Amino acid sequence: MEKATPDVPSGADAARTAELARKVAPLVDAFTNSEAILTRDGKRVLLISNRDGLPQLYVADAARPDSPAKRLVESSERMTIAGTLPDGHRMGYTAQPRKLS
Repeated sequence: MEKATPDVPSGADAARTAELARKVAPLVDAFTNSEAILTRDGKRVLLISNRDGLPQLYVADAARPDSPAKRLVESSERMTIAGTLPDGHRMGYTAQPRKLS
């Protein structure tokens, strides 16, 4: 079977491809945040984000949305937030182990 080779754009097509690639890069490279909940004092937001690959647990300053979120746990497992505990100092989360092959 003959191996296929992709078309390589040139001229105006190459310029258009490069322009579109620049426009979509922020979308393709974007990460998602989910499961956001406020801490009981309302000062911080707990959230799950895949900014480092797998969904991981982060905390951010609720008063400063532009400030960077801080990763709370180093894990190679997917995480989800179970909730905060009534004392306001602890939270619950779950980690999904990787499947062994």
